[in-house]
Amino acid sequence: MRTTDILGEEHRWIRDMLECLSRVIQISIESEKVDIAAAELLSLFESFADGSHQLKEERVLFPRLMQRASAREDDLLHELHLDHGRDRHLMRSMQSNLLGAVHGEPLCLREFVGQASSYVRLHERHMRHENEALFPLAERLLTQGDDLDIVEGFTQLDAQGRTRPEGIRRRIDALCERLGVPASDCTPAGGGTG
Repeated sequence: MRTTDILGEEHRWIRDMLECLSRVIQISIESEKVDIAAAELLSLFESFADGSHQLKEERVLFPRLMQRASAREDDLLHELHLDHGRDRHLMRSMQSNLLGAVHGEPLCLREFVGQASSYVRLHERHMRHENEALFPLAERLLTQGDDLDIVEGFTQLDAQGRTRPEGIRRRIDALCERLGVPASDCTPAGGGTG
């Protein structure tokens, strides 16, 4: 199913980004200030992981699944949507502490490291939940027609975004290289059509 293939590929990209954020946390603890690469990384998380990726789920996939899901399955979708809100809250908190943390201000640094660590844990748990529960649910409930409609919706959202998938992947690869994090061997999600 193309819907879950696209989202699964994006999860691999986000996993690379989380590895970069984990490396930023480690560097920050060792140097007592946040590496400036964190600014680019937070921008990428905001526009891609907490932005276009989650919008695909919230605006395209979840509504279609809700048409087909039982009340119990709706609870899963609701919990995943709540996780998105938690991600965005932690992102705002990290951004509010970023400048002070880059300059080594102890309180901002401590807050940033704590929030970034929570963000990594939340995202990892969330993606695992989607991989193990959401994707099988989608593959069970969605028809071929649903899949085609959803992929078209994903493509439209990508077209409306600021960065094409190829550009996002290049930014991830550049951050991985800069921070010494091995990047996944990934191709643009959706086959580079977005």
